[in-house]
Amino acid sequence: MNQAAPQSSETAGPRDLGEVPLSLLDANPFIPAGAQDGSRVEQLAARLRQGGGLESLLVRARGKRYEVLAGEIRRRAALTAGWTRVPVDLRDVGDEELVEVTLIENLRRGELGPLQQAQAIERLQRQLNQTQIALRLSCSRSTISNTLRLLGLSRAVRDFLDAGRITAGHARPLLGLLEDQQKTLALEAAQKRLSVRAVEVRAAKFRAALPSRRRSPKDPNTRAAEERLHSVIGARIEIHRRQKGGTVRLHFATENELNRIYETLMRLRRPK
Repeated sequence: MNQAAPQSSETAGPRDLGEVPLSLLDANPFIPAGAQDGSRVEQLAARLRQGGGLESLLVRARGKRYEVLAGEIRRRAALTAGWTRVPVDLRDVGDEELVEVTLIENLRRGELGPLQQAQAIERLQRQLNQTQIALRLSCSRSTISNTLRLLGLSRAVRDFLDAGRITAGHARPLLGLLEDQQKTLALEAAQKRLSVRAVEVRAAKFRAALPSRRRSPKDPNTRAAEERLHSVIGARIEIHRRQKGGTVRLHFATENELNRIYETLMRLRRPK
């Protein structure tokens, strides 16, 4: 098939360019790390060597070359398998919307694991609120919120999840437990191949053994305020009341998440 040259278009949707040389494709610096996973590259490359097909990569034109928006694993797998050309779809994307489009497209196309999905959504929240993200991904805001909660897991559990030793369904019941409890349950789930329900039951027993101060129920107004703040800031919020006054605690799992929370709060205080 003849080489397709980059071209401009007035339409917003992607256009099928057929096949282009891999030598003309460049990686996109904003593609999440999870969309570049080496083990997934090798698995796909093996299928390609056996005659498997390849879904089109989504690219944008950069002069006489192309930049990958979604499909970095496919690009690398094709190179590893010895391919010289790959099918691509072209989309017109400017620099100002590159980050948003790259993250949204990788989320839509299932290019990311659960933790990378959460990190991508966290990055998107610098530009969009959770309702806007949900609309772009055609999912509920609660799905976005639940995905973000994975960032509140301990480092050990996130490593298990990242390595595929447990699923997001196994990880969510561990939220709110002490770090050593999270690690113990995650390790047990991975080694014994526990069902999600079995993890939920074990996590409930750990919670029941926590000090009563941690288990005291909150009044509906406090819980509603926590949920409202969570939807605005995109972080887990805890409100603790005392006889007089109290505290508001914001949780973050990474420095990037802390920076994002800071930027969100700074935007809220700026005059309209």
